[in-house]
Amino acid sequence: TDGGRLHVDAEVLSKQFDNKLEDLSKFSYQLIIVTLVGVLILAVLLARTIALPILRLTSLARWIEAGQWHKVDTTTLDKIGGGAEVGQLARVFASMTKQVYVRETELRKQVEGLKIVIDETKRRKAVEEITDSEFFQSLSERAAKIREKQRASKMTDADKK
Repeated sequence: TDGGRLHVDAEVLSKQFDNKLEDLSKFSYQLIIVTLVGVLILAVLLARTIALPILRLTSLARWIEAGQWHKVDTTTLDKIGGGAEVGQLARVFASMTKQVYVRETELRKQVEGLKIVIDETKRRKAVEEITDSEFFQSLSERAAKIREKQRASKMTDADKK
């Protein structure tokens, strides 16, 4: 009798243990699902506040690298958002972009000016090469003699009158 009662008590305890274990398993699965949903929500928030603004900065940096300044809008850089650090990075990047644009524009103007000076120097050098040649010197002398003869003949014509 004691053995039978012990056997019945063991079965009851075993069923209770199995029920508790099943409840605990269900709770664990629910907890895992809630945790996964929470992680997904955090991932989306992280993507919106960090990854997307950095991707926007990266695309703007590529446009700047390619010299496509018409695609760069620095006013949107100031408002790119993305949390304190990313927002500050965007503002610093906007300021840097404006400064680089100004410097590049000034450098392009200087290069154009230097091209003009170089072209003028090349032209002068070409003219000097021509005027310093023996052929040009002889032509100049012949032209001067012809002019002198024309002046002399005009004077003699004027004297005759």
